[in-house]
Amino acid sequence: MPTSVLSTKEKIMNNSIYLFYNEGFNNTTIRKIAKYSSITHGAIFKHFKSKNHLGIVLLDNYLENVYKLAQTYFNEKVPLKIKSEYFTLLYFSIHFKLLSNDKKFAQFYCDLFSSAKEDFINALINRSIPIWELTESPLKKTNHAIWQLSALTIANNDISVVDFLIKDKIKFDDAITFVFSTYLNIFYPENKLTIKMKNEFITQYIKPMDLSYIDIYRDFLIIQT
Repeated sequence: MPTSVLSTKEKIMNNSIYLFYNEGFNNTTIRKIAKYSSITHGAIFKHFKSKNHLGIVLLDNYLENVYKLAQTYFNEKVPLKIKSEYFTLLYFSIHFKLLSNDKKFAQFYCDLFSSAKEDFINALINRSIPIWELTESPLKKTNHAIWQLSALTIANNDISVVDFLIKDKIKFDDAITFVFSTYLNIFYPENKLTIKMKNEFITQYIKPMDLSYIDIYRDFLIIQT
């Protein structure tokens, strides 16, 4: 049976994330990726416009997998009677849990945001649409400018939390407390979830969540043959 072979584009993606992990996003150049991939510098531009574009593609793969993981966990573990607003909180809880377990990817995440803020925000918006649709967030009824502003607010908060996680200035439990106290006001400005309800959800569904089996690099980013 023939063995599948990675395409040039897939090799570029695999090698770029390897370099981003081991040498840092800011220290990795297109020329270095090309050399590591045994292709010419110009060959990369047949597939990607820039290093930022490459980073955004990898970011999108990560966000897609976080959404799928949250959807699976929510459907399997959380009773139907639980309010849909909790899905948003579960999504971000999984996101922070994964990044607190993988500081190399967390650093890439922050560096990419600094380097390609507008494209980063657009990626968040595109991946947030299914969340807003699923959870009946009022944001889906607003115009694109409001979406962008909301996504920028969330992204700035998100990056601040991730940066604190990288530097061990905050623990996962504190990050989740922050998410539950601030993100609901953005997604659901008229939400009726009480502090007691949020704390119960954290205790029953967030704290027991074990994601140690997930490896972002292996499971979300690297393309396997």
